[in-house]
Amino acid sequence: MKKSIELVTYRLAFLFMTMMASVYSFAQDATNVTVEKTAKTTTTEQWYTEPWVWIVGGALLFILLLGAILGGGSRSRSTSDTRVHRTTITRQDDVYDA
Repeated sequence: MKKSIELVTYRLAFLFMTMMASVYSFAQDATNVTVEKTAKTTTTEQWYTEPWVWIVGGALLFILLLGAILGGGSRSRSTSDTRVHRTTITRQDDVYDA
């Protein structure tokens, strides 16, 4: 019983503190505020709408692809030292006379 009374007391205290916080925050708002509106237009463009961005990006992509094609093929051809030798070994027991 004592714990439930403490729980109710804590809940009421929390409720009171939140109500006071909201009253305090509403008290900060000014009621007589005058706002002057001025007509100001700004135009903002995204970076990817500029044509030079696409040209530079295409050139970089071309260089990367060219380097991957020309540089990647020479490495596989230079490794001619690896050779595969296959030897077939048959045991005497595996050979059947027909």
